[in-house]
Amino acid sequence: MLLISCLTFDTYLKIRSFTKIIDQLQNIYTSNIPILLILDEFQDIAGIKEAEALFRNSLQNLNFKIPIVILESKQHLLTKIFARPTALFFNWGTHLNQDIPGCRFFI
Repeated sequence: MLLISCLTFDTYLKIRSFTKIIDQLQNIYTSNIPILLILDEFQDIAGIKEAEALFRNSLQNLNFKIPIVILESKQHLLTKIFARPTALFFNWGTHLNQDIPGCRFFI
């Protein structure tokens, strides 16, 4: 039997620190619970001052065995985040083109 749990965060109810969420994920993973981290609309961090640096630092310090999938709908913004040589996420992950309309993946 396969049991799948989903951990979601409703930002309208309570604002949480991203670093605290990452810490929670680390704690869950060290409890031998498999995790897949999916970040949707990731390109939105481009419009928030210092967000890319915060995300890069937090994700880089996450256990390397935790897979991370980054989804986006605005290709040009995500390309700026991952493809520019001066970008904080340059060469971070692997770009995948999937056959889902409007989506591109970086893992």
